[in-house]
Amino acid sequence: MAKIWRPSKYLNHAPEEWRKIIDNYLEWCVDTEEALTDQFWNVKSYITRVNIPSVEGFCWLIKIDKNSFYDWTRKHEIFLYALREIKSQQAQRLLNKGLWWQYNTWVVTRMLAANHWYADKQETKVDQTTKTIPASESELDEALTKLQEEKAKYS
Repeated sequence: MAKIWRPSKYLNHAPEEWRKIIDNYLEWCVDTEEALTDQFWNVKSYITRVNIPSVEGFCWLIKIDKNSFYDWTRKHEIFLYALREIKSQQAQRLLNKGLWWQYNTWVVTRMLAANHWYADKQETKVDQTTKTIPASESELDEALTKLQEEKAKYS
């Protein structure tokens, strides 16, 4: 029995139109400051509402599934451009604002590790020595006496 596939939701816009949509999305992704007020509308403090460019956000804007977007990046060059622009602007903002403590550093490190292959690395040195095990019984006896002698030195 043949499989029946649902038609793609790909909107056949010209590349210039897609580029305009992508650029508008990236311009829309701006952090905003909001005032926190008490019950009398007196400003107590300000919070930053973060709006980082993401593939999920762009997919929400054009009303498609994330998997469809990744399929389209393989078929249509303009979506590959969109993916590169979103990822590069996302990484740039995470690095810059993370270094200036404007974003939570824990969140920044997790996002950079998950989306941009950055990683916390710790250098570890492993000292590993190998010893060959003798095959014959006499060699085993010699090795055992050597080990017992070494043990006696340190006891």
